[in-house]
Amino acid sequence: MKKMIQRQKKTLITYRIEYCAFIATAIITFVLHKMGILVSVVGDNYMPLPAMMMGAAISCIVMAAKVKKTLKDESKLKEQYIVETDERRQLIEKTAAYTSQLIMFPLLLVGASVFVFINATIYYTLMGVLILQLLLQRTCALFYNKKF
Repeated sequence: MKKMIQRQKKTLITYRIEYCAFIATAIITFVLHKMGILVSVVGDNYMPLPAMMMGAAISCIVMAAKVKKTLKDESKLKEQYIVETDERRQLIEKTAAYTSQLIMFPLLLVGASVFVFINATIYYTLMGVLILQLLLQRTCALFYNKKF
């Protein structure tokens, strides 16, 4: 039981580090935007980026606070471990990921097929995402075939 708690603490600390890294990225993005550096790179008409990054940073601050609260209470730590290792929950997440990938592939393909006639930049972006998704899926399949 003690090893389980230690493993869950390490996992939660990793989550907290990831949240803090995103918060730092959001703050750097906001500062670069206010200094005018990001505007010259992205363009003047792309104003929502800093606001979206700050909104995401605020949600990460809330999540980091929840993780800190969970790390202090051992009963919540045990409950979190049970939730994360629940086989039913893991099966639901795997099924949802697989289904969303099956849906996303044709949507990207149809989007790329439509935008080939409208805008080349969007077409190349969609094709890049499509190719990246396929490469990632194949790489993961090869990895897990060798692992299991």
